[in-house]
Amino acid sequence: MAGVSDPFLSALRKLYAACEGVAHTWTVFWTRYQEICRRQGLWFPDVGPKWAAFQSAFQEAARQLQECRQAMPKPEELPPLFTGWPRSCTIAQTFSQLLGFYAKSFAAWLPGVMNPPGGFGQWNSNTDFSREFMEPFEGQFIVPLGHAIEVYERFLAQREAQRLAEALAADPPTVLEGDETPQGPSAPQSTAMPPGEATPQKPEPDFCFRRDGDGWFIRAFGKEGHFKNRKGFHYIALLIERAGKPVPMAEFIAKAEGHSPDPKRTPLAESWQPVLDREAKQSLKDHLVKLTADIKQAEERGDFTSADVLRKEFERLSGYLLADTQPNGKAKSFSTTSKRMAEAVRKAISRVCDALRQSGFDKLADHFEAYISAEEFSYVYRPPASVTWALL
Repeated sequence: MAGVSDPFLSALRKLYAACEGVAHTWTVFWTRYQEICRRQGLWFPDVGPKWAAFQSAFQEAARQLQECRQAMPKPEELPPLFTGWPRSCTIAQTFSQLLGFYAKSFAAWLPGVMNPPGGFGQWNSNTDFSREFMEPFEGQFIVPLGHAIEVYERFLAQREAQRLAEALAADPPTVLEGDETPQGPSAPQSTAMPPGEATPQKPEPDFCFRRDGDGWFIRAFGKEGHFKNRKGFHYIALLIERAGKPVPMAEFIAKAEGHSPDPKRTPLAESWQPVLDREAKQSLKDHLVKLTADIKQAEERGDFTSADVLRKEFERLSGYLLADTQPNGKAKSFSTTSKRMAEAVRKAISRVCDALRQSGFDKLADHFEAYISAEEFSYVYRPPASVTWALL
């Protein structure tokens, strides 16, 4: 709230931002982890850094929670919470109870997050954590905390208004009498803006993705910037425009080339062939098993350089196998044109994510990677409800 500086309000806002960071980093990690499980245990080297990012966000939220409790005023100086809410939605009656509930919940899970039994590769442990803590996280943490901030902002505004009223009552303005009364007609009150002041503009949306000259203007997750034109930006703009709906591969190519989709390029009009034959696939699986053992041996003897080289080789080869295998383990068949289309779109979006990270838009790059996925002959973008884009 403008005009009022309050340590507790500042602490509440920082805690809210930290909790959003927990939800975001968990979504990025859990999306990748579930993909690993669907792919019958094939590993991805990037899943470790994604888990580390979640651990860091969780630890930061716990730290902000502690600072928020320290900044909290005395209970009698605070307004009540959740007035008028259904009883089933009211998790606390006071700020103290709400932050106490958060502290108890974080304390219960923090040791397991920072040092999970058996590592984060243990499926059962992470399944329990996802179901018992992260699935209700937005409803039990982010939504109530956002309401608490609104309640406290209104309370501060009312308190400030009361203070000003009391100050005016104690020192009323001087009323001119007799000869001191100004003569002549009252000067007309002008409603025009003072010279040099611009007309107030509407507030900019938090999430903006639009063409800007020879490139693109993007605002998201508290950052904004101009990016030079790339095909991948056209693809992402199309996905944002059709959020929640699959976009056929042919439409991406047509979008980048500036024409309508060619019906002759649809997958149904093409011949089909397996990506890998049975012998090649088995040879690839055997080599991945050997690489896994080699990585473990390199780590045990402390040769982390060799381990990293082997992991990169594992990632490269597992990519071939993943491209050929459905979630149920059966082989996929691809039309040659559709395969080229899908790969062209994937690479273009990947290059955009690289460009975003180089400009400090790491959170947005993670967001696109988590919520854009391939489905049959299409790509689809399914963002969370908290992300609403303005395509201007």
